[in-house]
Amino acid sequence: MTTDTTMNALHPAPPKMPLLGWLLTLVLCAVLSFFAADHIKGDSIKGDATQNLVISYNLYHHGDFSRGGQNTHHVPTSFREPLPPFVTAAYLKLFFHPDQPYDFESWHNGAHTRLIKLGNLFWVFGGLLATALIIFSLTASPVAVLLGLGLNFTWFFGSPFVINSLYTELPAATLMLWASFFLLRSRHSNTRWSLTLAGVFLGLLCLTKAVFIYVAPVAAVLFALMLAREQHPGGWLRAWGRSSAWLMLCAALVVAPWILRNQLRLGTAEVSSGRSGYVSFKRAMMNQMSAEELRYAYFNFGPPLYKSLVSETDWGRFRPEDLQRGGALNRLNYFDPAYIREEKTAVALGQPERATTFYYKPAAIYRQLVNMLVAGGHPKPHETADRIMQREALKQFASHPLQHLRMTLLVFWRGFWALMANTPLPFSQDQVIGPLATTLSNLAAGAALFGVFLSALLRRRTASLAISVLPVCMMGLYALLSHNLPRFTEPAVPLMFISVLWVTQHALAGKRRATLPAP
Repeated sequence: MTTDTTMNALHPAPPKMPLLGWLLTLVLCAVLSFFAADHIKGDSIKGDATQNLVISYNLYHHGDFSRGGQNTHHVPTSFREPLPPFVTAAYLKLFFHPDQPYDFESWHNGAHTRLIKLGNLFWVFGGLLATALIIFSLTASPVAVLLGLGLNFTWFFGSPFVINSLYTELPAATLMLWASFFLLRSRHSNTRWSLTLAGVFLGLLCLTKAVFIYVAPVAAVLFALMLAREQHPGGWLRAWGRSSAWLMLCAALVVAPWILRNQLRLGTAEVSSGRSGYVSFKRAMMNQMSAEELRYAYFNFGPPLYKSLVSETDWGRFRPEDLQRGGALNRLNYFDPAYIREEKTAVALGQPERATTFYYKPAAIYRQLVNMLVAGGHPKPHETADRIMQREALKQFASHPLQHLRMTLLVFWRGFWALMANTPLPFSQDQVIGPLATTLSNLAAGAALFGVFLSALLRRRTASLAISVLPVCMMGLYALLSHNLPRFTEPAVPLMFISVLWVTQHALAGKRRATLPAP
């Protein structure tokens, strides 16, 4: 069996980048970040990203992590994860005049919107630098570094769908790259320091995406086991316990102050609260899909190439009228503007009996619960409504495990296609070639990531596990417990393309060995 111990005989220490290499890498990352700015526009900040903007605005003006608009009462909250709003507020403190009040609308959709979004360039630069360091550590090849930067810039760090907003996928991707880099470094000298920094970045990930509260311990235990088996084959059990405990302790020390703040101010020991139950309830409703809805969902959630391949089969033939109210597929109608207006009205009124879709009916139920709790004088209506929905969702998961697993495959399929079909590509703007290239790139990169992960487990390759364990565990948990929008799995994209280069490196090295003459 080939193990990383054998590989260490070939690479006993991580390759050291020369000073000129460092300078060129920093310059290239800065230049790419400059080009990324062209994809950041002044259009409005939409969706969940608006919540991050509201909190950043309140941090900037009032120094408090709270909800509530410019002219409304500010309520301390843990509704969103804290790190991205704090970073945005710190960036604004640096670049905005400290004594001048700013109108919220000028931030949201006005004169300062683009300037606020340009704060994403710090995450872009950090992500590109981590990309270069990981690839050089794996391959010691400047050519591979250039290819990796090009791929990750094209598909992620230069994509307007990623950087032209304040969603948390960009920060999560950058932090996951750095956590993976330090896990990778821990295979060699200064293991304790590398594990310390890896743990710190795991903690920062928890403060950026709450899903990592569950992902980080699994990844830490799994990686520490592989590392212990590699470095201490005779006493791996004790080394495993030390390394996994150290990783989790370092992560916990980063997260603990925020947990303490929430406990003292809000009475909850969670990183973020008020959304997990709502998301789980959406997933529980999706578990009720009929066979026909399931076929349509695979079609609807699939990439353009899949749709064209199955369009003349039972998995691609559907009647438009089935999507209308009362039709067999109406719970999956997310596209008809008139239909969506009716659904949103049901949500606003808190009348779930008037809503039908898997997306809006849970929102209407949530609003109904909140209205009832407010009318009853409950002190925490939003958090309580969310917990009620979470309990019901978990009960449904446990009552119908086979349905849940069946739906896990569908929502994994949905999240797997994280690359946007209309991503602007430097080599083609063709309406056919572009989506085709996107689909094939997504398929190759995703397959490479899972191939690297399986290879790590089956062949005990610690380096492979370092770059794959976090994105794979994140994607798995989202598929298991959420409705898994493609945006949720976007943070895995940079490590997907790094995996492509790592697989290519192994394939080329194997081919070279096969062509060498026998001694």
